Amino acid sequence: MLGPTTWAVEKRGSSTVKFAAADADDTVSAVEDNGGSVLMPAADVPDVDRIAWMADPYGAEFAVLKPNPRQSQQCPIIGALSSS
Repeated sequence: MLGPTTWAVEKRGSSTVKFAAADADDTVSAVEDNGGSVLMPAADVPDVDRIAWMADPYGAEFAVLKPNPRQSQQCPIIGALSSS
C-alpha cells in the first residue's frame, strides 16, 4: 500500500507518482531551475487545489499537488505540509 502522500495512477501500463507540496507553483519553478521540464503547468482542479505534472532531467514523470484545506485536515502528513 502506498503512503498518504503518494498515489499510483494507471497510465498505459505504468504509474505516475504524485507528491503533496506546500506550493505547486514554487515546486514547478524549482524543477525548471534544476533541469526538469514541465509537462502541465500548475492549474486549479476542483476539490484538489493545484496540481502540476513534470519530468526530472532524465525524463521520469511525476506530479505535485497542493491539497485543499479539507483534505489537509483529514491527513496529518498533508496537513503538516500545507501549514509550512
